[in-house]
Amino acid sequence: MTAVNRATLYTYFETGDIPSQAQFANLIDSNLNIATTSAQAITADVSALGKLDVTGALTVKGGSATALTGNLVVSGGTAVVSARVSDSIFITGNANITGNSVVSGNSTISGNMAVVGTTIVSGQANFGSNAFFTASAADIISSQNQGLTFEGSTAFVRSFKSAGSNLNIGHATSGAGFINFYYQTGVIGSISATGTTNTAYNTSSDVSKKQNISDMQSALAILRQIKPRTFTWRETGRADNGFIAQELQQIPEVSQFVSTMVDGSLGVDYSRFTAIIIAAIKELDDKVNTLIGSK
Repeated sequence: MTAVNRATLYTYFETGDIPSQAQFANLIDSNLNIATTSAQAITADVSALGKLDVTGALTVKGGSATALTGNLVVSGGTAVVSARVSDSIFITGNANITGNSVVSGNSTISGNMAVVGTTIVSGQANFGSNAFFTASAADIISSQNQGLTFEGSTAFVRSFKSAGSNLNIGHATSGAGFINFYYQTGVIGSISATGTTNTAYNTSSDVSKKQNISDMQSALAILRQIKPRTFTWRETGRADNGFIAQELQQIPEVSQFVSTMVDGSLGVDYSRFTAIIIAAIKELDDKVNTLIGSK
């Protein structure tokens, strides 16, 4: 009793044939039994026009893509060499794909997803946990502007596993945003293209989001408290210059420029010093004009 392909099964039931017990057994073994609670192992290609529903684990090891015109619903884990789903894919366990994954509809995975090949999702990709794309060219493509949504655990986009690896983000629309940052449902910043040649890093600054607006005072006094430093980075030994986050925390006017990063170390938003520097330059300009006028 073995699983055989459709072409072979058709030969069992040609006009005038009387299928044998072994042939009927092959027919049974060539189809999924959704009542079976153990893993469903498929070593040949799978083509389904309707819905493929597996309660246990689904393992597909076919040489070419697993084609499914309807929905693929897996309550356990799924390990696939290559998958092509014309509609939607729903996996409540983990998905491990070592080949290419092509989903023409939406992809919803409640567990982890590990992909060694390329993933192309024409609809929306939702991950309840973590998604790992480990191929040298792991593309996540959405043709419906739906994008990639992570809910639950922290989503990591990493490219450090091979030397010289890159994370590339782009589109073909001039002036549009590459990355938009949200707090709940409100936009708080973005990284966007300016025309076709430059990149802009935008922090929310709209007047509609501000109140108690007044001119900055004593900017020079603030700058006098800040200590620009030269130093070398411990990890690389590279010489650099900048500020020490812990020292900035001691200055009330700039302490909010310091934030705690995910590893517990402190970071500094250097862009926020721009307003203080401009205000200080204006103060100096006023002093210079006063001196010139007194002569």
